[in-house]
Amino acid sequence: MIKGGVDVHLVELELPNYRGLRDFHLNLHDARDVGVLVGRNGRGKSRVLHALVEIFGSLRRSKKASFSYGVKYIHGDLAVHVVQKTAGSQPTMKISASGRAAEQVNGAHWHHHLPDHVFGYQASGESVWDEEFERHAKADLDAARKQGMDRLESQPGLRSLFQCDGRHLPLILLALLPDWSERFSRYTEKHVGIQGFASADLTVRRPPWFRNSSHAALPYWGLQGFAPTLFDQVASMGRFGAIPDSSIPSNYDDFRITIAAPDDLASFLGLFASDATMFATLERLQTAEILTADVRLITSSGDQIRPQDLSAGEQQMLVVLGMLRLQRGEESLFLLDEPASHFHPAWSQSWYASIREMLEDGQRSQFIATTHDPALVSNVPREQLRILRRANDGSTCAEMPADDPRGRGVGGILTSELYGLTSQLDSYTQMLIDEQYELAGRRKLSHDELDRLRELNEKLEELGFAPSHREKAVELFLAELDRRRKELISSATGDSYPNSQELAALAAQLFDQRLTRGL
Repeated sequence: MIKGGVDVHLVELELPNYRGLRDFHLNLHDARDVGVLVGRNGRGKSRVLHALVEIFGSLRRSKKASFSYGVKYIHGDLAVHVVQKTAGSQPTMKISASGRAAEQVNGAHWHHHLPDHVFGYQASGESVWDEEFERHAKADLDAARKQGMDRLESQPGLRSLFQCDGRHLPLILLALLPDWSERFSRYTEKHVGIQGFASADLTVRRPPWFRNSSHAALPYWGLQGFAPTLFDQVASMGRFGAIPDSSIPSNYDDFRITIAAPDDLASFLGLFASDATMFATLERLQTAEILTADVRLITSSGDQIRPQDLSAGEQQMLVVLGMLRLQRGEESLFLLDEPASHFHPAWSQSWYASIREMLEDGQRSQFIATTHDPALVSNVPREQLRILRRANDGSTCAEMPADDPRGRGVGGILTSELYGLTSQLDSYTQMLIDEQYELAGRRKLSHDELDRLRELNEKLEELGFAPSHREKAVELFLAELDRRRKELISSATGDSYPNSQELAALAAQLFDQRLTRGL
């Protein structure tokens, strides 16, 4: 068993055959709080996240997945190992504590050994994981309608599988902004320019399924459970507008809860057990199409804006960090597909630090993200990176890079094994350099070739290069080094790319050869 780190830690994932991922094995022993997957398009980064959602979603429902898998993770003080050998077989779960033999867990008790929550965030487009998230959202609503809870302390918690998106941002801000000294609020002020909460209107509408005229004599359209209790308490406080109380029949289509100032928001939050409970309660009402939230914020310039007025990148970052903040103390798994897709490079570079800032304050969760963004990767330690590569036999592996991206700069990362570009330059400039190297590497040139070399040197000098000022020996050395580097890259198999040690060895070998001959 692995000790230390967060309380939820995905350690290994095996996928024999999942949506084109064959013989796939992911090892995250060294990536305890944050793991980042990179790789070329089509290598299956997103599919890894989709598989995890389907695995934990089916386990939460005590069901089989539609594919075989193996997953190992740490949950609290226990190591958990779940295996489903074939698509049609029943999964088996075993748990073990340090120094004790593993024991099998009955299916009725699986939920005790699963992450509290699995959160998914995808910046754009539909995904195959939508179906699993929607299945849990529907089951959650069905259960809420069926099991009327009549005490306020029975307010619902957040469902175990939760797909985050921009629709949740107004509710996240409502839940977190009352405590302005809190870490998330300080972040929004520093990075987004939100000075504070201005006001909000929560509109409560007749449920779309309300059809029974006999319910018209009942308060709040005959709703059961936490909702009518909450509405009645809000009405009794007398500070949130004209709200019908529980003595009034449902001869209205809607009513509005007006939160007119920060003090009112603090009082409203006091009706809930915590900020997380407030968010979960309002989110369930929003999902049930009973509640809509119109939230106004004050910016550092004194203007009022709504959350939807923020840029896509700002909304994206605040949703992810806000959900992480709301779940502090929970043992959760956050799966982020392309989290930097709407970020300016400066935000991409600060993404890792922002996540760590939230994780370091009582968090017990793990982040696994996919990305194509070298600016995001530039601050991630190599131990927390995995490169997905496809071998010649069609299998996919996930490997830790040989080199740490920190200290290389974005350009250096692009030409490292992480991205495998042959050049940091645009194709036009690189074409000029390639031709210049090819001509400069020759011992003897014709008159036309000399004219072309002079033309190339002039063009490159206009672009900020100065090849004409190099000594001939240096020119020959660089041309030969470039030729050998391209040969090394072209001889690589599958997605493998020469790492910095191999390229350094190539340069050293050439230097030794030329030095013995006087260059």
